[in-house]
Amino acid sequence: MANLLEKASIILTPTAYSDGKMHSAKPIVSTNPSVGDFDFARASVATRVNEQGLIEEVASGLPRIDYTDGSGSWLLEPTATNEFTYSEDFSSLRGFNPSVVGASTAVHTSNFGISPKGDLTADRIQLNRNGEGYSDWFSVRTITTGVTYTYSIYIKSLGVDADIYFVSANGSSILKTITNEWIKYEHTFTATSTSYVPKFLIQGIASESADILAWGAQLEQNSYSSSYIKTVGTAQTRVSDTAS
Repeated sequence: MANLLEKASIILTPTAYSDGKMHSAKPIVSTNPSVGDFDFARASVATRVNEQGLIEEVASGLPRIDYTDGSGSWLLEPTATNEFTYSEDFSSLRGFNPSVVGASTAVHTSNFGISPKGDLTADRIQLNRNGEGYSDWFSVRTITTGVTYTYSIYIKSLGVDADIYFVSANGSSILKTITNEWIKYEHTFTATSTSYVPKFLIQGIASESADILAWGAQLEQNSYSSSYIKTVGTAQTRVSDTAS
């Protein structure tokens, strides 16, 4: 069988890059060693999962090699906007409240734990025995009927496992179990009304209290969850990656 490496006219591997360039491993021409390189552009910062499994920010103009699946691959994404305006702040000032279903208290502590980014920005949320709580802070009032959205959040249990319900567009809930490992929980829905409020609800399991860390909330007009976009007070947009 013919050697595919020899037959290939361009070999682009996720190893070498620079500002505005994705460098090819082949061809290498002595008079012009840049032959085969891709021009790259992204006019905004973006994030990736690095080799240590942590989320990190990458400057505009730099390509991203992402290790979400354990091995490095180029990450090229379309434009996306995080509609949630406080992606790392779950404080009571943002509207986190206990529901009327059995929860007399919901305690929030800012910057309590180490986040998937590796810094002290994960918020702690504690709910009493059999308690439930939801976050109206997760509300977005400008959604469009018929448009598909995906919202996501990183959650980790501090001890006892808990449940998370993603409330969907028709009022039903998608149940997930929270464990003591950081997991990115995702839910995709198509809006059936402009007044629909996407939210999540957390409750303890088997009469136990719920005690969790939460970080990285994101809502985007997408049929899937893209890379994390940080927000602090306003919606933020990650501009598309282009390579040619």
